[in-house]
Amino acid sequence: MAGDADFALLLSTIYLSKGEIKGRKRLQKIVCILKYHYSIPFQFEFRPYFYGPYSQQLADAISLLEAVGLVEEVEEELPSGILQYDYFLTKKGEKTTEEILSKGFGNETLLPNLKQALASISDLETSDLVSIAKSIIQ
Repeated sequence: MAGDADFALLLSTIYLSKGEIKGRKRLQKIVCILKYHYSIPFQFEFRPYFYGPYSQQLADAISLLEAVGLVEEVEEELPSGILQYDYFLTKKGEKTTEEILSKGFGNETLLPNLKQALASISDLETSDLVSIAKSIIQ
């Protein structure tokens, strides 16, 4: 089960990704890379999976954030006919995350490190994120 710090980091990750992350696979790989490559202290456990590392704990945390109205999951049909699930912060989610960010994480380097890590991976294609994540968790 995710702790308060995981929820705060997850909301902050979406917020700092312009309030949205397009695709479950992308979300999973971003959090995996943040945890293992950039030492962002997520507590989610990842295991090898067909599309790269996967965390059921992360999937459960997103479902909980959606259930309490902080995150919205939107189904999008891609031109290939595949369904993609995108994640957006709701207005309530934005407000909550802004409060979290204004208070900090009790660690003055965590927020700058998270911002820097996201800036370095945000423009990568999902397939590149999968490759990086697979190289971390085999």
